[in-house]
Amino acid sequence: MTPLALMIGGCEGIIEKMNTNGSGWVIVRVNCIDLNIAVGQRLRFYSGHASNFELPPLLKAKKAVINPPSTGSDCFLYACLAVLHHGDENLRKNPQRLSTYKDWLNDINLSGISLPVGLNQLNRIELLNPRLCFVVFSWSSSNGVSVLRQPRVEVACSRKVVLLLLLNKSANKDEEDKHWCGIVSLDRLLNSKSGLYHRKWCERCLSSFVTDQKLSEHRDQCYRSNEFAVKERVPTEKRSVLSFQNYFKTIEAPFAIYADIEAFNSPLGPHTREVMHQKVEEMEVSDNEQVCSTRSSSSSSHVQARPDEGMVTGKTVFISEHLPAAGGFLLVAREGMKGPPLKDQGHVKLDSSSNPLECMETFLHELERVAREVYDWNRRHSYQTAEADTTASQIFSESSNCHYCDRQFTDTNDKHYDHDHLTGKFKGAACSRCNKLAQLRRRFLPIFFHNLRNYDMHLLFSTALGNMKNWKLSVIPQTSERYMSLRIDFPIAEITLPKGKKKTIFFTLQFLDSFQFLNAGLDKLIRNLPLQDRKFTQQMKSCFPKLTNETLSIKGVFPYDFVKSPANLAVTELPSREEFFNSLTKTACSEESYAHARKAWKQIEAKKFARLHACLPAA
Repeated sequence: MTPLALMIGGCEGIIEKMNTNGSGWVIVRVNCIDLNIAVGQRLRFYSGHASNFELPPLLKAKKAVINPPSTGSDCFLYACLAVLHHGDENLRKNPQRLSTYKDWLNDINLSGISLPVGLNQLNRIELLNPRLCFVVFSWSSSNGVSVLRQPRVEVACSRKVVLLLLLNKSANKDEEDKHWCGIVSLDRLLNSKSGLYHRKWCERCLSSFVTDQKLSEHRDQCYRSNEFAVKERVPTEKRSVLSFQNYFKTIEAPFAIYADIEAFNSPLGPHTREVMHQKVEEMEVSDNEQVCSTRSSSSSSHVQARPDEGMVTGKTVFISEHLPAAGGFLLVAREGMKGPPLKDQGHVKLDSSSNPLECMETFLHELERVAREVYDWNRRHSYQTAEADTTASQIFSESSNCHYCDRQFTDTNDKHYDHDHLTGKFKGAACSRCNKLAQLRRRFLPIFFHNLRNYDMHLLFSTALGNMKNWKLSVIPQTSERYMSLRIDFPIAEITLPKGKKKTIFFTLQFLDSFQFLNAGLDKLIRNLPLQDRKFTQQMKSCFPKLTNETLSIKGVFPYDFVKSPANLAVTELPSREEFFNSLTKTACSEESYAHARKAWKQIEAKKFARLHACLPAA
């Protein structure tokens, strides 16, 4: 690795380390860079004289390089002859025989050139051979191909270009231990199966092209000046402005899921505390005082700056770990859609278990089951025809611009009747391009958690998410352990294409954080919503008939520190007010809040604490 690459890698490592330390900082700008450059001349003295040289297996497999025979110091001569006469049938059959080259030994004039030939002698060799010029590359298994020497453009434009490879004979990279080889196919040498397959390469600037014609057009420009000819594509005047085009993201999804996860607040044991301590040391957590809930990569942990108990690391105290206990979700359908409702629509689905892994696996499997039902519903009922509407028809006929991009309709920019495929109602006149872009996403289901990135996401990743078969995960990271969004794609169907090929259809689950759209707690949000608009909250009365509007409208208190294990859910009475103490904020439960909790306990007719605990994700 070159010193410049090491320096750049070091800078990138510092930036990445800063972005992943959990502080939320991001790199805004680089104010200055002190760069010291020294002109290196070592490469020009490289010379090749190795005999009995074997090509590396990776390079040999490409079949792009000829390793000619030599007597030790004349490998440069035989490498050049191998390139110049590569088309000879006898050479192709016997490239390793010295006798194959005997008729061509005078094709290259090396008068006065000391052997072995070094890079610093190539200019003189070009003077002795007016029809030849030499381009020299190096190769390593780690860094690939790099350019060592390019001829001047006035020399290269009118001569036969000979491509040579100067290789290290051994791993110690001793500059006196080199070997010349001939490159007979630069395309095979540079191409790979990972995306640059069948590309055509320019030997001067190493730009690649799809066709020989494009390469030929490029070479005409590349050999006209000493500057490399890299063509800059400038957008046309019509496309010179970057505008929003993902109109499909503006179409409301047919269904959405609102979910929540509750957890046991299990105290940390001595062994777990030691493991957490080691992880914090490895991550080099800063000494800033933290009064928050943080999670490690293997478990979710409640931490607080309280030196009287727990394991202290700097000013961070590990007290307990959060283990998933219950997960609930509500499937909500878009209003006004035509078609029968789904059986899970409008009903809270709740899964609980004393085993955290089993709890989350059941929760995720239920989400996948509902997603498959949504996919089947969309296939049957999301292709509604446009409703006949005189007013809409008049608006459509009078429209002269697309209601998406505002481009004027012309003979080449057709007008289309854009309607809602779920309700059949007219939306506006759209051009053909925007009408295709604004398609309903029928294989997409958004799932909203409030404060997903700070809490629920950690519970998902630390338990069952990795056990889901055929789930492909992708995230939008904010730090190494904090993700703004999670996307899951899983196969849902398979179709047969016209030529008999099979194509797998994937469905997308998009986990989103509603806190990023509604930056407030649930208590404040529910108070801002009028009682008559709390439709889904009112549906809880079907499960708990005695619940009053007053109880549903107030955010109650919950003894999170009391729920340490499944055994706590079996108690038959509401815990005392002292058990409602919040160790995170170090605040006690007020008598008014405790009275509200007692009222809720009676109205839901709880015989065990587990019933009150089950109300949390439902609410």
